[in-house]
Amino acid sequence: MENREYKDSMFKDLFSIPKNSVELINALLNTDYKEEDIENVTLSNVLRKDIYNDLAFLTKENELIVLIEHQSTLNCNMPLRMLLYLVDEYKRIIDANDLNLYRNTLISLPTPKFFVIYTNEQAQEQQVLKLSDCFQGETSFELEVVCYNILKSNILSEKSKTIQEYATFIQLVFTYLKERISLKQAIEKAMEDCQKSGTLESYLKNRRSEVFDMLALEFDIDKLQAASYADGIEKGRIEMIKAFYESGTSIEDIARATKVSKEEILKIVKGE
Repeated sequence: MENREYKDSMFKDLFSIPKNSVELINALLNTDYKEEDIENVTLSNVLRKDIYNDLAFLTKENELIVLIEHQSTLNCNMPLRMLLYLVDEYKRIIDANDLNLYRNTLISLPTPKFFVIYTNEQAQEQQVLKLSDCFQGETSFELEVVCYNILKSNILSEKSKTIQEYATFIQLVFTYLKERISLKQAIEKAMEDCQKSGTLESYLKNRRSEVFDMLALEFDIDKLQAASYADGIEKGRIEMIKAFYESGTSIEDIARATKVSKEEILKIVKGE
């Protein structure tokens, strides 16, 4: 189902592996599912890539688990994003099973549960975002998203060894970046440390080059989004596009991240 035209995030790639998927879901739900009890139902749509770089799983108990990984700053619009995802997920289920919304037979749908995994050295370890906060008046309609900051000690990291090791790797990258070295050097040094300690050992060994590409794009997108709130947006955008290009990111990925045409990006990187 997945579209490989664009790079996945490291989080999505890592937790698409069945043994990691079921480990994370069991940690989130406090369950004891096996790999065969979980189906990856992540949506993919070439027209709406920003929404679909996430994960969704269907359990044998008919639970629909929607996961989003978000870098650094937690987005308060996550519940709305989840709602849009859920509508499309339910539409897929209805169409796939040829269900008729206009008949008087109750349609049974998977029970949705929403989670965000993010990394922030200052934020609290867990919080809940609510869709009702978007509304100006009272409503009986609610959608809650449970958010875990995996750089802080919490129940999720205690129950999932892979989440704990992923958090360790990301923390190492943050630590090395504080030494004012390049992103490439920070990732490489973090990989070396993890290799010595056995952290994410087989994953990093088998996916070394892909991990650098995925993580470099994630960190640069995060910086770009933060820069967009400051003055001098145009200058910051140009510098970030150059940084993307110098780190080896493809023109197509830069265009997706910056919402700038490929033609304009080529002019910027060539100094025209």
